[in-house]
Amino acid sequence: GFLGSFLLTELLHKTKAKIYCLVRSEQPELTEDKLKNVLKSASLWDESFKPRIIPIRGDLSQPLLGLSSEKFQQLADEIDVIYHNGAWVHHASPYSLLKQTNVLGTQEILRFACQSKTKPVHFISTVSVFNFNEYSQVKVINEQDDLELGEVHNGGYSQS
Repeated sequence: GFLGSFLLTELLHKTKAKIYCLVRSEQPELTEDKLKNVLKSASLWDESFKPRIIPIRGDLSQPLLGLSSEKFQQLADEIDVIYHNGAWVHHASPYSLLKQTNVLGTQEILRFACQSKTKPVHFISTVSVFNFNEYSQVKVINEQDDLELGEVHNGGYSQS
């Protein structure tokens, strides 16, 4: 998607890493083209990126990210860090419709991060994780910090 295109391009420019990208694609043979076309549509494609981008056909809404258990394990052994910004962004949909992809998909990402070797997960969202008004001046929130529950986000996408 839009945010992912720019994230991928930044990672390609700022690192020397090979980058595995989970791509939802109906046809396996079109997975690479789908990713390339998204980058082209944002005027971000550079042919020199091709050897470092490894498209993986999968689905965030499925168990094991839509991968076979063997592929899931193989990738868990190879990948060192996760940048997770995948989501079904639809502001008019209810939470119940978005939960499978946005909530359970993130759960699968965390399962993947704990498989074989522990991998840091950088979660990126187009909306705040916490209510903006209550945490707008906070720069760092640590795991052990006591967080008071604030106002619940409105709308299914924000809740997911």
